[in-house]
Order: sequence, then C-alpha cells, then structure tokens
Amino acid sequence: MNGELTTAWRTAQLGEVAWVDATGAPQAEVVVPLLDDRLPALALPYARLATARSIAAAGRVTWTLAVPAVAGGAVPVAAAAHVEVIEDPAGERFIATSLLDQVLAKHPPARRRLDSVLLRREHGWYVPRLIIRTTELGPSFELGVGEALGVSTAADGGPWVAAAHQVSVADGTARLPIDDGPAFVLQHGADIPDLETPWHRRWRGTVEAGRFRAIERDEVPLARRPPGLRDRLRTERTLHRACRDGLREAGHR
Repeated sequence: MNGELTTAWRTAQLGEVAWVDATGAPQAEVVVPLLDDRLPALALPYARLATARSIAAAGRVTWTLAVPAVAGGAVPVAAAAHVEVIEDPAGERFIATSLLDQVLAKHPPARRRLDSVLLRREHGWYVPRLIIRTTELGPSFELGVGEALGVSTAADGGPWVAAAHQVSVADGTARLPIDDGPAFVLQHGADIPDLETPWHRRWRGTVEAGRFRAIERDEVPLARRPPGLRDRLRTERTLHRACRDGLREAGHR
C-alpha cells in the first residue's frame, strides 16, 4: 500500500502536509512533493523555518495529495509518517542530491533562482534548505474526493485527515466528517503547470456535529491575471527578506 502514496507523490506538483503542533492544534501547509531515498520529503527554504520547527517538534505528519488537479490527476491519497528535519544552511545536500532537480522539474517559479550556478550564486539566500525526511511511512489510504483537506487531532495526538465538502467561502463553513473539536481546513490550487498564481484558504476553527466553522481565516484569492513585473519584484523582495530572517533566526547569518 505504501507505493500508492509515493507513486502519486513522485509526479504531483503540489501536495499537503498535516501535523499537530506543540499546543495540540492541527495544522496543514501546501508543499512541493519530493522524494528522498524513495520516501516523501520536502526541501523548504528558510522562509518557512517556523513550519519546519513545528513539524520537527511534532515528529509525525500525514502526507496528503488532496487536489487531483495539482496531483497529476492522482486519486486523493494520504499516508502517516514519522519524520526528521535536517538543517542544510549552505544548501550542500540540497544541490548534491536529486532534491534540486525535483524542485526545478516541479516548481517553475524556483527556476528563476536555482536553474544555474550563476542564478544560485545570485540567490544564495534561497539555496539553504530545511530538509524534512520520512523515517517511517505508514500504509496509504484514499481520502475520497472533496473540496478541501480537513485536519483534526487523533486520539493518539497525531493528525487525523479527511475530505471536506460543501465549502462555503461566504460563511467560512464546510462539512467535515470528524469528531467534534478543533480542526483546520486547507483548500488550494494553482495554474498548472506554471504555478505562477497559486491560491489558498487556510481556516482554523471547530467542528460540531460534522459542521466546521472557521474562527481564523488566512486566504490568498485566485488571481485574475498572471503576475506582472512589479508583482514579481514584490514577491522576490518579500521572499528574500523572509529567507534572510529565517537564516538569522536559526543562527546561520
């Protein structure tokens, strides 16, 4: 069964990782699915230091591919895993392994910063990575087709995932077949295959009688047009600053 997740993970451009943070709150993020030693992995820039640290503290995640459109048409699938986080502040492991080639193949926006030795020198702040590796992978299971990914906390303290339905943007609600309590709903997409205009809805809230209601909402709407030069420059500056801040916070710069 493990091969079902890893096979889909190999071809998907975007996927998700779900976990439970140190406060017991369910979390989920959109990620670029990579493989390391034929197991699911991530290579996050230091702009996502907080995410990597939270996942490292949890030690357990659920890898999911909940959106067929960005998962290469794969049936929505998931697998629980134990993970470790390896800091690669010089990007040496990232560049020396297949991780770099996978990022270049799957994430076109990254090519503007990583597609040559010259570009990697120019964007040295983007080369350092936080590598999240699977140390143990559980059996794959189908999520079922839904409109979003729902995450709650299982009885053993790990993440519990399910497909969310009847997502209402106006009300911040959805149908989520999980037990009552805190929950997280993640809905996302992008222009395939360029990934120039990704969008997401990250809702934190509660479930009661199978009905999720958002309390906090983090949303990036679907863009009406491709990004222009000014948009790209703004994105570049923001990412540059976040990566440098992450490196500095981690004690590397």
